Amino acid sequence: MHGFRFASSDENDPDVAPQGITTSRDSVGTAGNGRYDGRQVIAVSFYNTSPTGSHINLIDWDANHPNSYRRILLVEPNGTAAEPSFEDVKIHVGGIAWYGDLLYVADTGSGMRVFDMSRIVTTDTGGTKDQIGREGDTFYAHNYAYVLPQVGTISSEVAGDTEKLVWSTLSLDRVSRSIVMTEYRCVDCDGDYPEGPTRAVRFPFAEGKHTFAGTTTATEALDVPLHYLNGVASHNGRWWFNDSHNKTLHHWSGSGAMTSKPWVSWGESLSYWEDADGPDLLWCLKEEKGDRPVFAVKQGDYS
Repeated sequence: MHGFRFASSDENDPDVAPQGITTSRDSVGTAGNGRYDGRQVIAVSFYNTSPTGSHINLIDWDANHPNSYRRILLVEPNGTAAEPSFEDVKIHVGGIAWYGDLLYVADTGSGMRVFDMSRIVTTDTGGTKDQIGREGDTFYAHNYAYVLPQVGTISSEVAGDTEKLVWSTLSLDRVSRSIVMTEYRCVDCDGDYPEGPTRAVRFPFAEGKHTFAGTTTATEALDVPLHYLNGVASHNGRWWFNDSHNKTLHHWSGSGAMTSKPWVSWGESLSYWEDADGPDLLWCLKEEKGDRPVFAVKQGDYS
């Protein structure tokens, strides 16, 4: 098993909760040992409750020094061409997938938000925790040193009277060049979360690109006989589902019955780490305050 822990300021912060995970292996594959701009990198998304917003922690997996990650606020541009500014992205960021330069982020009720990882912007760390956006010629971001501006949105639609998709979590399948998503649905939740059958859906990228066509139709849609799914991964026709309530990781080969193995409590998103020279890994994380490790296991042990 591989992994790391965040600084205590992130581990114990009651105003944030880690959710999604993706890596530079998603972005570039195994070329150059999975290095983006020369580094192996892991990104973890957090939703913020005070002030409301979302951010990512960008971790240098090659680091041999302290302070090996940076916090980057997700922002949505506003203002005018003459005086551009930005505001918070107030979504749950339940899953993220990094492909090429683009970061795809789950937007629970709508689809996805898109950010360009090559466009990280530095900001003024002064001011107050509540300050966000442009003030005069200075840009503030709740004391964050960096922001990542949104560059697009992707909305999802369903046919007829079908219930709209709940974009609870997602990840990248590099083999089929697609994003896979699934829903968090539960049993007897008293209206806190949606109930009913869980769906998992695959959306392909445009041929030869890291973007989607103007209109994209799903190439695979599953009725999953599970609930409480906080994580999904797919690779070469196989699927993994993280049932956080029952602490179980389920694997489906694409045919036949699922297999299930014990997993962690408070488990969140999944990311597949392909390795040409070693075992492929499944990355995951936990969200509970005071217990937020980020870890990887051999996928062969859970297949």
